[in-house]
Amino acid sequence: MDLPLVVEIKGRDRIEVISLDPFKMKVIGCEQLWQVLHKMKKSSGLDIRLWPLLAEKDHASLLVN
Repeated sequence: MDLPLVVEIKGRDRIEVISLDPFKMKVIGCEQLWQVLHKMKKSSGLDIRLWPLLAEKDHASLLVN
């Protein structure tokens, strides 16, 4: 995987993975994106590589997937 890994909706939300060991990411986003990230961190841990795919189809869930 080439870093940084960036997923975004231009002008709205952005997730940038900058390091895998230790895992670090930068996030710019709306409240919904932050809620999805917080929920996943709480239920599945800090490393997003270990997170399950989300069933929801809202923009925040699609970015996280």
